[in-house]
Parts: sequence; structure tokens; C-alpha cells
Amino acid sequence: MALALAEPAAPAPLTLEPPMFIERPSPMDLHRAMDRHLSPKAFAYRGPLHATLSCAVKKDGSLEACEIIEETPPGLGVGQVALRLSREFRLPTLIGGQSVEGGHIKIPLGFAPR
Repeated sequence: MALALAEPAAPAPLTLEPPMFIERPSPMDLHRAMDRHLSPKAFAYRGPLHATLSCAVKKDGSLEACEIIEETPPGLGVGQVALRLSREFRLPTLIGGQSVEGGHIKIPLGFAPR
């Protein structure tokens, strides 16, 4: 009878909470994205503007496959602004000696129209 060796289990993907960013969108990036993607109603809205994204982390610390999981208020473009800004975030490639590749992150973003 031959014995087969089991493959070692892959480490579970990191859940990166709270996120430790090494790059973030600049205030200018934020204002440009807001000017381009928020609806005019958002600039008149007097309540909080908020979106939360859920993203996968690539080997180089950049984000991919981001999805809007919350948007307040809906329909004013806040989630679209957050998605555009997700390109500007980067995490370190290793956290606690483990690669961030395949990790998941939630990013809450609040906006204040000018």
C-alpha cells in the first residue's frame, strides 16, 4: 500500500482590518473624483455622504475587484467616487511576515462636498 502525502493547507487569506495603507488618495484626487462623479444633488445634500468598499488585495498591495457594499445616500454617485479612489490605495506587500496577496479589505470613506 502506498502512502500519499497531503499537500499543506494554504494559509487563510488575510482580513486586513484596520487597513494599514502606505499610499492613499490625495485631497486633490478626492476633489477631482467628487467633481467628476458626484451628482449635482450630492453637492446640495446636507447629510453625511458615505460609502464602504470591499476589495481584494493583489501581491503588490494594490486593490482589485472592489465592490460597493454600502452607500449613503444611494444614487448620488458616492459609491462611484469611492470606486475611482480605490485605485489610489496601496498596502504593504507583507503584514506580519505574510503576503497580503488574496487578502480582503473593507474601506469606509466619508465625503464632504465643497
